[in-house]
Amino acid sequence: MFEAWTVVEKDMRGLKMTKERWITLFWIGVAIAISIGSLRLGLGELRNPGPGFLSFASAVIMGGLGLIVFVKSKPPSPDETVKKTMFVKGRVMKVVITIIILMCYAVAMEYLGFLISTIGFLLILLKVIEPQRWSIAIGGSFFGAVLCYLIFDVWLKTELPKGYFGDIGQKVLQIIM
Repeated sequence: MFEAWTVVEKDMRGLKMTKERWITLFWIGVAIAISIGSLRLGLGELRNPGPGFLSFASAVIMGGLGLIVFVKSKPPSPDETVKKTMFVKGRVMKVVITIIILMCYAVAMEYLGFLISTIGFLLILLKVIEPQRWSIAIGGSFFGAVLCYLIFDVWLKTELPKGYFGDIGQKVLQIIM
């Protein structure tokens, strides 16, 4: 009942266009539009970037990735029936659970702080949503949380929520280093 069939159409040159290719072309078009807007703002110089530099660089990356996806996506063969389901049993439930976990993460971050809540969030994702071995789940959640802490707090000097435990991130870094 909830099955979505992949749309296969022929364009003017006879290429088979799947939904994936149409979506990719759309994003390439968005990247082109952003590039044009960025050029109008001005790119500036390498040592003194203008207001359009960052958006232009992002658009170039987005367009390049779109081209890669477009070229790598293969059209279905004529004798092959392509069927993709949008609502596979369990997939919708995983999305709902992920959204609930994400909302709990946002609330917990204020009370537990960034590092502890991020470790817990990643651990739950790695055990419940996409089940992994305990060693992978614990190691991955710890590594991911510490890496994010290093990037945002240490390198970018972003103020992260400390929660009731104070600056536990600094203490963890002192233990590790």
